[in-house]
Amino acid sequence: MATRPQRSRARRRRGGVQWGSFGAGLVLGIGLTVTGALLPDLLDDRTDEAAATAAPTPAEATPRFEFFESLPKGEVAVDTTPYRTLTPTRASREPVEYLLQAGSFANRDDAERLRATVLLTGLTATTAQATLPSGAETHRVMVGPFAREQDVQRAMTKLREQHIDPLLLTRPKGAG
Repeated sequence: MATRPQRSRARRRRGGVQWGSFGAGLVLGIGLTVTGALLPDLLDDRTDEAAATAAPTPAEATPRFEFFESLPKGEVAVDTTPYRTLTPTRASREPVEYLLQAGSFANRDDAERLRATVLLTGLTATTAQATLPSGAETHRVMVGPFAREQDVQRAMTKLREQHIDPLLLTRPKGAG
């Protein structure tokens, strides 16, 4: 007769859940959560009792604001002329026309992009190609020409609203 190999009677542990560790972690987590939720309230009660025992002095009870007295006495210098005067500096005072240079670019596409932005503001804009003394070519975005200073001021305001800082140029009337 063949004999069967005897199985060891020792229990084999399987890789399943260990309920004892899980239960201990669960109880510990709940305990820490409850303690964390209640602890600030307990500490606040203790600090309130300590604050109640120390009576505030009358000087600390009401804050004193000094700006109500110092503000009317102070003066603020405001520059009411946001733009410089546009009077021509020429001695002969010949009639001039005004131009604004909105930008100057080495790349023509960048100049056209800025020109499109200026056109969307309702201003007349052109691009002009210029050769610098170094031989490099530049593409300038020109706005105008304007005959009156008021028109130039309005155009400068519109450009600055678009975060474009223009350069003011003058030339003899009819030279362009």
